Amino acid sequence: AAPGVKVLHPMPGGAHIYIVHSLGDDIVDDELAQLVVRRSAGHICALQYDDEALRCGTLAELARLYTQRVLEEIRCKGGASGARRLTLAACSFGCAIAHEVA
Repeated sequence: AAPGVKVLHPMPGGAHIYIVHSLGDDIVDDELAQLVVRRSAGHICALQYDDEALRCGTLAELARLYTQRVLEEIRCKGGASGARRLTLAACSFGCAIAHEVA
């Protein structure tokens, strides 16, 4: 996995799903992650709120960092051809972060 990305359910060739954390959480909500894994046949990852993310001073900076991480993860998995679909999943403030990334 790319730095700052934790693979929760590896599945090459499937949809790429990235779960975004809520405000102040350094991990993805377990209930949301379990729901996505149960209902999807995709390559599921969590974007991690680590020291590098903590240094971002604005939502736009955080979104740029996460966009870079998603693109790097896709490159690691064989490029855009390996990602037929890309989905961002979130709850609470994570939705605002995911919207900015999109």
